[in-house]
Amino acid sequence: FTTIERVQLRELTVVKADQRRVAFDRDKLARSVRIALRKRPVDDEQIERIVSGIVRQLEASGETDVKSHDIGELVMETLKTVDTVAYVRFASVYRDFREGKDFEEFLDDMDDLPKPAKTGE
Repeated sequence: FTTIERVQLRELTVVKADQRRVAFDRDKLARSVRIALRKRPVDDEQIERIVSGIVRQLEASGETDVKSHDIGELVMETLKTVDTVAYVRFASVYRDFREGKDFEEFLDDMDDLPKPAKTGE
């Protein structure tokens, strides 16, 4: 067994859209990121770095209350640079896509994103 300890700079509270307040749950964030990255070429160590980076950004904001919307946008911003498929997966749940045109509009907006370099070039 391995014990992992993390330094937490401050206790974070998530403010939901309906103004409910819940304690920030790092594991819930990690699960969401892992689901988006499932079967993608991103290893567990890189996922851990992604989650840690997001948590550090939240803690460094200086705020103890963080809007759930801000967390979702931060995850999307991070996934956009890591894996576009994971980015679309997360966005489809986070933005509650209900039909094909929702995906189409989102993908049209993605045309503005820089294209990742192909391996071997």
